[in-house]
Amino acid sequence: MHNNKSTNSKTNILNEKLNQDISFTEFFDENAKDFLDVPLRCYLKALIEQKHFTKVQMIRDSGINRRFFFDILSGKRNPTRNYVLRMMIALHIPLKNAQWLLRATGYAQLYARDKRDSVIIYCINHKTNVNECNVMLKKINFEEI
Repeated sequence: MHNNKSTNSKTNILNEKLNQDISFTEFFDENAKDFLDVPLRCYLKALIEQKHFTKVQMIRDSGINRRFFFDILSGKRNPTRNYVLRMMIALHIPLKNAQWLLRATGYAQLYARDKRDSVIIYCINHKTNVNECNVMLKKINFEEI
């Protein structure tokens, strides 16, 4: 059983660190031992909040069906790798952070030698939107995200 005072202290320290100007990748890597096992939906909620996106904006920018999006956030459904990528592109997450999140959620990281992945990496690095990325993928006959 956790010592409540110790848990609150760690939580306060983590909250303070979250206000610092570091990427969430650095934050998670530096504080890995202090985390409880947190599901993907919690990471996504935190990212959406960190980027000051509304849920409506996230649904619009990611192109994800409204009901499916809320099912992801509630934990009723797990997003596919493509849906995770859609959200990362919509949030304009840096490649390093997107790779970390893919790895942390058990999905394959983007691989620059894979043609489809290289297009997605380009889109992330150039901060295109999901529709632009899908147009590029479709233009060279790859599956859209």
